[in-house]
Amino acid sequence: MQGEDERFDGWKAIARHLGRDRSTVIRWAKDRGLPVHAMPGGKSRTVYAVRRELDAWMRGDGVQPAANGGSDPVEDDEARPLPPEPPSSFDPPPSGRAPGDAVARSPAARAGRWAMAAAAAILIVAPGIYLLAKERPVPDQDRQVRLDPATDARLLRARDDIASRSEPRLRAAIASLRTMDRQSNGHSGIHEALAEGYLLAREFGSLPDALALEKARQEAELVLRVDGDSAVAMRVLGVVSYWRDRDVQRGGDMFRRAIAADPQDALAHQWYANILADNGDFAGAFREFAVARSLSPGAAYLLADYAWALWSAGREREAEAILLDLAARYPDLASVYDCLSVTAFARGDFAGYAKRLKTRASARGAAELISYSKLVGEAATRDDRVLYDVMLTRGLTYAEAMPASDHSWPAFVASVFGDRHQLLAILTRASERDEKWGASGYTRRIVARWKTDHAVVEAIGRLVQPPIEPRSAALRPFET
Repeated sequence: MQGEDERFDGWKAIARHLGRDRSTVIRWAKDRGLPVHAMPGGKSRTVYAVRRELDAWMRGDGVQPAANGGSDPVEDDEARPLPPEPPSSFDPPPSGRAPGDAVARSPAARAGRWAMAAAAAILIVAPGIYLLAKERPVPDQDRQVRLDPATDARLLRARDDIASRSEPRLRAAIASLRTMDRQSNGHSGIHEALAEGYLLAREFGSLPDALALEKARQEAELVLRVDGDSAVAMRVLGVVSYWRDRDVQRGGDMFRRAIAADPQDALAHQWYANILADNGDFAGAFREFAVARSLSPGAAYLLADYAWALWSAGREREAEAILLDLAARYPDLASVYDCLSVTAFARGDFAGYAKRLKTRASARGAAELISYSKLVGEAATRDDRVLYDVMLTRGLTYAEAMPASDHSWPAFVASVFGDRHQLLAILTRASERDEKWGASGYTRRIVARWKTDHAVVEAIGRLVQPPIEPRSAALRPFET
């Protein structure tokens, strides 16, 4: 039946109509009176909703408390209710991973005011980041009592703001959660939300990577001291272990533990898929993406990560189609433009790279990224050499100045511009630093371009990470 009386059967269909994750919709039914009905049938009875009632609820017409008085919503035959939807999709920003300066004797050292301006912008931001990341007091397990209704409502609003992936709402949510934390003496649910918020502020907001990851780690470890089975805390630590600490095995282990603790946590599957794709294990990545997509159908941030994995695996047309559709439907989603900027750069569309980078910087509101995007935009109007100098200098500077960086991005930049001498110098520097790269989308394309150059191929091979999961030796991340 169509029109106002159209019926949506099951949580997935309801979530699809509302444009939200299933976990959010279940939470709204439980805590906010979303009009969801249940067919008789005991534990496995099916839920449904009517378009007219859902649309009225979303407009705020006649919102009322949950009919079940706040108890868990009834289960249907699709899945058990999920925990509150956390913010999400921590796909490491593809174009944000940039490295070092020990190779600056190369042509990039002569980049002039363009390159020096890019490097200076980074170095202004970098010093003293960890001075802000002070250790937090440990929450007392005896104090883990139910929050009062007003604070619980504030926590729900903060989670919604975090899930929006909007820079202003992320910033406001983190500030609100920190106030609640001081007032509630360290409630673990608030720490879980803060851990998620800090991670998203790194990708979708303006928080520097090092500070965001360190604060997320602190919050997650506080949660685990109170709740050792928290899937949220474990997957946050999986992100930190893999992307900041470069501890491939611990990252994989933390994600597997998170999934074991809550098999229906869509973000645990999604973020695990991200690191598997970065590691070059595409079979494992698409396995996990399939689970995540079944749990959160249509989630834009998930599809952006999925498209990045497709691009990394060489399925460029599929990736581009998804990303362009997302950009049209979600113009403020920063991660989409992050991916689009890199895919444009990889095929030599430098004007497209500059345009997408500017949009990404505006969506995030990060001062350094905005300054860099302006430099790129100006350089792209001059000639390719000026743009190369700006991009390479920033990449090399990041590798040496920022914690947890590696040289995969500047190596990719040098490869795209065809600078073999600089590429080999970067690969040598990375080996000297004992780096181990994921970045499968970059390394595969470097090898594809230089496949007859044994020096380049062998140098890349020495930098490859060990696998996160056992797999065939033939499926190496750098192979085409």
